[in-house]
Amino acid sequence: MSIQGLQVIYRLSDTIRLFIDYKLGVDSFRLYYSNSSGGTYTLLKQVENVASKSPSTRGKIVFEFNASTLVNWNNSTTNYIKMSEVISGIEGALQGPLEILTRLEKIIPKEYSVMYGLDYTGQKFIPISVDATGKLITTV
Repeated sequence: MSIQGLQVIYRLSDTIRLFIDYKLGVDSFRLYYSNSSGGTYTLLKQVENVASKSPSTRGKIVFEFNASTLVNWNNSTTNYIKMSEVISGIEGALQGPLEILTRLEKIIPKEYSVMYGLDYTGQKFIPISVDATGKLITTV
């Protein structure tokens, strides 16, 4: 399931970062969440439609939240996000849902990682991964 213009950038144990495409004529976006696709959705946040100017996120609205602050968010199951556009104070129809997989479903074991660093001293490649808090792991 997906929502056009909304994507999950990363999912750590507590932090989830989403990118929303900037849309001309839209004032803001309202994001809702639920722990079941057909369940009741709760307002997560209203995000202004202001695109980032940072080179790595240019043209995107960056939205990050901590799952532990949300009532009824269940980190051990898939959760869901819906989004609506707000134009001149009028909220449009809900789009989605977008699945937010559990942390365990998103982990790629470092032995299967395709990201590597180079140890110049030892003249060898080192697999790069992150732990549950997002801290880099650069040892085997």
